[in-house]
Amino acid sequence: MNRTSFHWLLLALLMQTPAQAEQRLELQGTSIIGSRESPQVLYLVPWQKPGPGQPLGMPSLQSASDLLAPIERAQFRRRLDYFNAVAERP
Repeated sequence: MNRTSFHWLLLALLMQTPAQAEQRLELQGTSIIGSRESPQVLYLVPWQKPGPGQPLGMPSLQSASDLLAPIERAQFRRRLDYFNAVAERP
């Protein structure tokens, strides 16, 4: 009896595998056309000018503790002058 139930279980498992094998996903590939002799150059051009709230060259804050970190007076004056110069532009 144990051997017969094993054969039925094996037969049931073998019958299920073709149904699972039929599920196949087809993806489209990407082709790149070019030559090895052509230069490897990448130009990054901004598609939009930064707004008044986004001054160029200002580092982003990594955490809230960076906001309260002490800075030097000269560094603060440089940033303030830069921000004022950017804000004055039309």
